Amino acid sequence: MKRFGIGLGLALLIITFLGLSPFRSADAQSPQDFTIESFQADYYLSKDAKNVSTMRVVETIDAVFPNFNQNHGILRAIPKEYKGNNLSIAIQSITNADGVPYKFTTSTDSGNQVLKIGDAATFVQGSKSDITYAWWAH
Repeated sequence: MKRFGIGLGLALLIITFLGLSPFRSADAQSPQDFTIESFQADYYLSKDAKNVSTMRVVETIDAVFPNFNQNHGILRAIPKEYKGNNLSIAIQSITNADGVPYKFTTSTDSGNQVLKIGDAATFVQGSKSDITYAWWAH
């Protein structure tokens, strides 16, 4: 029962965390220079073969970037710990609506795993529909 409680707590943490605007520009100088038009998240809570709670998360966003060379992508922060429990974040995929992978890197900052979605050599402009990423927490 405790493991399920941790998983449920994890789900609530992530739902709550998402309400805190966990997105920002991949360009640190201008954190509010694009718009999230829509955000959808699906959470799948289950148990693995060792009876440990796991959660698969699929998030889809539609972002609109300014029509000039300013942004290279977005950053998405995911908490790595909840109430002293390591969440063991594993990124499954990051794709567009057609299933084409986006370039991304990961790092750690302030207890979060940070996804940097985009390419430092390429600017993004206009609407970017269905940036979908899936990840696991154990």
